This record gives sequence, C-alpha cells and structure tokens, in this order.
Amino acid sequence: MNPSADILQPAIESAFAQLHQGREEFTAKLTPHEVGIVTKVSTGIATFSGLPSVGYEEIVTFPGGLLGIAFNIDEEEVGVILLGDYQNLHAGDEVERTGRVVDVPVGEGLLGALSTR
Repeated sequence: MNPSADILQPAIESAFAQLHQGREEFTAKLTPHEVGIVTKVSTGIATFSGLPSVGYEEIVTFPGGLLGIAFNIDEEEVGVILLGDYQNLHAGDEVERTGRVVDVPVGEGLLGALSTR
C-alpha cells in the first residue's frame, strides 16, 4: 500500500464499524393501522369503505384532524357523523381508525350539573 492509503485505512475501518454497529442496534418500529377511503360527503355526514374492523361509535380521523363518529355500519360502507368543519373533506380522502369509542368523563362537575335541575 502507499502512504496515503495507510492514513485512510483506519478511518475507513472505523466508519464501517460504526455503520455495522448502527445497523445491529436499529429496530424497525412498524405499527399496523387500517386506512379507509371516503366515498361520499354530505351535510355533516360522510360515508367510507375499507375499514372492516371499525366499531359502532368508534372515533375516526380524517385529513386535517377532522374527527367523526361511526354510526351506520354496513358490510360495504360506514356512515359517519362529522365533528367539525368538513368543507375540505372530499371523496377519495383517507380515514383512519383510532380504536377509541365516544366517552364522556364523569366527575363532580357533571354531578353538580345534574343535581341543579
């Protein structure tokens, strides 16, 4: 080897050792999630297909952070009540499951509101 190769050899070996170590330490973190496609949008309601496991009253998310509640669940399509401004939602947009159903926190504030009526 020539003198310049002798100088570069340790640096190259070190770089490859670090790459090898990084590859060994890397763990892919894949998280499966279901994605459906909006088929129709009307006044406050949308329908979508492609989420066979969505449950009744499950919260779903649309682009832009728009939320919806799954209500009409058929084999082919799901009807959703939209919770927010849906002007930018269109057929062909994606919809994702959250795995959460609609719930209401219960505490002293709710008990107080009920007892004053």
